[in-house]
Amino acid sequence: MDAAAGAGGSGATGGTSGAGGTGGSDGGVCGPAPGTGTICEQSCSKSAAVTDGLCDAVDPALCKLRCEKSLAQHPTCAKEALAVTECAAKTGCWSCPAFQLALSGCDPERKALLTCTTCLQTGNESLCSYCGKENCCAEGKAMVQAKDGLGFADCIEECSVSNCLAICKAAFPDAGKAADAFQACLATPCPAACGGSSSGTDVVREYCKAAIAACKLGLTQDNCELSMRQMSSISRCGESRWKQMECDLAKGIKCDSTGSPVMDPTCEAILDSCAFIACTSGGSGDGSCWAGCDDWGAKCEAGGKSCECTGGKNIGKKFTLSTPCDEQAMELTCSL
Repeated sequence: MDAAAGAGGSGATGGTSGAGGTGGSDGGVCGPAPGTGTICEQSCSKSAAVTDGLCDAVDPALCKLRCEKSLAQHPTCAKEALAVTECAAKTGCWSCPAFQLALSGCDPERKALLTCTTCLQTGNESLCSYCGKENCCAEGKAMVQAKDGLGFADCIEECSVSNCLAICKAAFPDAGKAADAFQACLATPCPAACGGSSSGTDVVREYCKAAIAACKLGLTQDNCELSMRQMSSISRCGESRWKQMECDLAKGIKCDSTGSPVMDPTCEAILDSCAFIACTSGGSGDGSCWAGCDDWGAKCEAGGKSCECTGGKNIGKKFTLSTPCDEQAMELTCSL
């Protein structure tokens, strides 16, 4: 179940940027940043000074870019985001307990930011997350505001196994109880979007019913709903997908010659309006590669040096890498 995602995840806004990240252990680089410049440059110079652990070095220009983008991501929470970044630069501690930079000593600031951003739509939502933010905001914020809410949010974000929710609820019981209330809230407005109830209805359930009836799809209702959830968990854009389905339902489901649903052009434009790019990277045996995340994307031809931006503000830009498939350079080129 998309419980934590529906409540906005951990609300972190970029570990190496200094505007959030996961709660870290004691130690590392603490106190005022070893340098001057903007608040982002100070936080980045401080996190770059961490030499222990297994964290990859981040290009200073890329760190600064990520920090500035995270500060601008939610204008309504600008004060809270700036407070986290200032704490990261001036009083907090950066360390590398595992493979990811971690920020400690800024829990009050991080909790305030997470509370502020919990119900904001970003494009990086599944259908369940979008529905949860729209309909269960108070319950989502209660998870964050629990005594152990920050630890619970970090646990969910860092977890990579199938039973993350159960593990994190056991480790952080107060937030776990709030998570139970959040899940209970989801059952009525988001039964199919979140897969938590066979009763009731939402736009996902209604769309599947209409598509199966109109196009004679070889899918059961349950399989159709599962497919919609899985697709949105990967490609995100929950709000745009929700509104696209509402649009197609209002206009009437149409089918192509193979019996598959076809989006009305007006409805398709709603889905296309989501500029979010799911984080992905990969390569082929010939040395070609691709990568992208959030608001940028790039692909490189065989050999990994001749590349083109496939998403972001510089879409279509061609460039050459000195190091094959250098993802940091790809991100910088396609973002700046």
